[in-house]
Amino acid sequence: KNYRLANIGNSDQIQEGMTVYVVGWADVLPGITSERTYQFTEGKIRTRLQKSEDGYGLVYNNEAIPGMSGGPVLDQQGRVVGINGRADTEVRKDGTLVASLRLGIPINTFLAARKNSPSTNTPQKPATGVATSRTTPVTSRKITAEGLISLGGAKAKRGDYQGAISDYNQALQLSPNNYDAFYQRGVAYHKQKNYQAALEDFNQVIRLSPKNAFAYVFRGNLRFQLDDYQGAIADGNQAIRLEPNSGYGYLVRGAGRFRLKDQQGAFADFDRSIKLLPDKPKVYMVRAIARQISGDKQRALADYQKAAALFKQQGDEDGYQSAVNEIKKLQGI
Repeated sequence: KNYRLANIGNSDQIQEGMTVYVVGWADVLPGITSERTYQFTEGKIRTRLQKSEDGYGLVYNNEAIPGMSGGPVLDQQGRVVGINGRADTEVRKDGTLVASLRLGIPINTFLAARKNSPSTNTPQKPATGVATSRTTPVTSRKITAEGLISLGGAKAKRGDYQGAISDYNQALQLSPNNYDAFYQRGVAYHKQKNYQAALEDFNQVIRLSPKNAFAYVFRGNLRFQLDDYQGAIADGNQAIRLEPNSGYGYLVRGAGRFRLKDQQGAFADFDRSIKLLPDKPKVYMVRAIARQISGDKQRALADYQKAAALFKQQGDEDGYQSAVNEIKKLQGI
């Protein structure tokens, strides 16, 4: 599709107290979603840094989830005034958390840097005797927490979760309250099925970002995996309080309720989750399993068939095959 380009704003006019929006596609929730989710968060500019590191001069308090880095920061007219990037935390001397903050690069800073970048200029043939990039020593960049998180993310995408965890550990040594590092390490532990370690990391994520509904959904899923069904319900409740249309919040709460024999409450939550997330096949799979356990095979079959159709439509071959296998079991094939 051809989308209309966003207009560029003037980041020099952005001041403390102004409302800004961060937009992006958050990372998947392992065990809950198989795809990234669109997020749009509102916040305020906390300060402008005169001496910024690596160009990160905008400081704001929007909730921003890993995976959203590199997305736009928008002003109230929808103009791009920055690029969302780092996470930071305000901590008092006594160790008390004050606020979880995000940092962005003002768009004017980025445009000026791009204009002056050698990569945007026409390359010139070097004169005789002039060193080329093959012979010129390269100055090594300073290792940063963000750089290590990025390296870890690349390893995680290749399935090297232990290597990713090592990078996140180093990032946390440099930046002990780094929300993104705890989040990504928790995801990596989850992939390794080390649910207890993942839970401990998401406890830290929520400490650093207590109003993040997304984080409560993930922790609720971890608590469910560890058979803490009351904890899963509590996290589902909190996700719904923070974001009333949190389809995954209802899903996590419903799963906890089902395990605690509250079938009426559980199915009410599953139905609500499907109403909010009608194109998410895993939600149908969860309700199908619950219906099958409850002895309602006909409606379980309908849910599995709906899930299979959505998986196929979305090109998820593994999910499709999983749903088809359940259909065959129910049909006695």
